[in-house]
Amino acid sequence: MGIRENLVKMSRGMKDGKSLKESRAFGDPKIKILEKEYHRNGVSGVGFNVVKFKDPDEGEMVGIVFPTKGCVAVFNLEKLAQGDIEFGSNSWRGDIYETQLRAAIRDPEGDEEVEETTSR
Repeated sequence: MGIRENLVKMSRGMKDGKSLKESRAFGDPKIKILEKEYHRNGVSGVGFNVVKFKDPDEGEMVGIVFPTKGCVAVFNLEKLAQGDIEFGSNSWRGDIYETQLRAAIRDPEGDEEVEETTSR
């Protein structure tokens, strides 16, 4: 399915044949955190956190969490491994994962190197 077809479905409130409500766009999905790591992004760049997690419906995912609230990118790892970075194919609503990803970043249990991302 091409980007145009995906955009039409999304504009009609559909994702992979499911309504946005059915795809859990309204409420926190049940995810399991697998790994998390802070990247300082060089000497003067804005640092960010990377969180690898499992969504029971979508598989293994990776979230890129920037310091500013609302700035979260989410990708499916299997699709990334296949080189798929296309919008509408490997694009996910970071806002539905943001609360849980930021909570995972703040929880240092077992991972002392992870730094907290703060909202500005």
